[in-house]
Amino acid sequence: LVHVSKVWTKVMQNLTAYSSSSDEDELTGIEIRPTVSSIEDNVAVCATGQRTSGAYTCNTSIKGYVSKRKATASSVSMDMPCKPTEGSQLMAVKEYLSSTTDGPEVKRARKAYGIPRTTRIVLSEHSKPTMDIHWHPFQSQLLLSASLDGTVKLWDANEKGKCIATYHHHGSGVRAARWIESSKVVSGGYDKCCKYVNIETGQIISSFDHTGFVTSLNAHFGNKDMIVTGDINGNVQSWDLRSGRKTGQFLGAGGSILSIEFLHNGKEFIATSDIVRKNAASQAVVVWDIASTAVLSNQVYIEPYTCPCLKAHPEEPYILAQSNGNYIVLFSSNRPYKLNKYKRYEGHSVEGFNVGFDITPDGRLLCSGSADGRIYFYDYYSSKLLKSVPLGKSPTLAIAVHPSLQTTVAVSNWIGSVSILD
Repeated sequence: LVHVSKVWTKVMQNLTAYSSSSDEDELTGIEIRPTVSSIEDNVAVCATGQRTSGAYTCNTSIKGYVSKRKATASSVSMDMPCKPTEGSQLMAVKEYLSSTTDGPEVKRARKAYGIPRTTRIVLSEHSKPTMDIHWHPFQSQLLLSASLDGTVKLWDANEKGKCIATYHHHGSGVRAARWIESSKVVSGGYDKCCKYVNIETGQIISSFDHTGFVTSLNAHFGNKDMIVTGDINGNVQSWDLRSGRKTGQFLGAGGSILSIEFLHNGKEFIATSDIVRKNAASQAVVVWDIASTAVLSNQVYIEPYTCPCLKAHPEEPYILAQSNGNYIVLFSSNRPYKLNKYKRYEGHSVEGFNVGFDITPDGRLLCSGSADGRIYFYDYYSSKLLKSVPLGKSPTLAIAVHPSLQTTVAVSNWIGSVSILD
């Protein structure tokens, strides 16, 4: 208290000395900071904080107050052309990636829980089925889509739904795509190749050749330089993104690899395959150890249905699998990966389509596509069907719940369009 009183006395002395020495000057724009250095030097610190020749200079012109919301909105231009030239595409991508990560609206809605009610916008520039969609991990408005028309598109999923850039790095349809960090994307498709691309420059960093069509891939969330891919011949391989070399070969699966998901902080992963032979249920769902490439279990799901999609629960040690038996099944992610026979999420239909699903970040809500053109919402804990939203007659395929706005869901369908629900 004694120290504070001494500091305040010094401040008042400085203010009195300044006001008496210059009666004509205005005190607008002056801010006296009671720091140790300012008291010892007996100087007034200006709001600008600029020092010239051993003294501080003051700028008395003060700009009007600008809120954080207006400053954030004015820092990013939303008037990007839908089909720009190559140069303007790259400039647009750089501007979006250099903008702020999450605005105040996103931060306020992080803990919101609810079911989307309406379709806000429809992105409809793909000419063939859109097989994969993913939100950007940091930029809340950016959405990535991969389609069988051979393109990978980057979208601004705000009110107008602008197409920021289109990438034509594949010679055939693209089956899967993933974000790598914030400015890189890896994708694979029916040209028997995976492409690792810098979306800011549009250049291919690495290319990974396969013996068959690439049907699935996933990026390791712990090691940013590692991906695991699966092809139509049942080959599961791991790759180093820095060198472009294959680092592992995983045997034991049969048929086209449909989905890949990592477990236990990336130490293990599970994959499903489209097996069609008799007495081959042990090859439909397989768990591998990444370090040794050994099969940990092949008796996870032995029912006579394939599983086109896998997801690990974000909060609990469980894995969920979309089954062609028209339900979502639940089993443990710990050994021996026991199936939960008493809980199923039923109501939607798969009927042989690559129907996906997603889970909200808090783990309370399941969102599933369906062959009847609807999106179904289930309560995770009770497995009760909460609501179904019609989106047309085309089967809904990939589902992506927004990582921050849990009430925002992106849905792709068989005709190539992507719907954003709020």
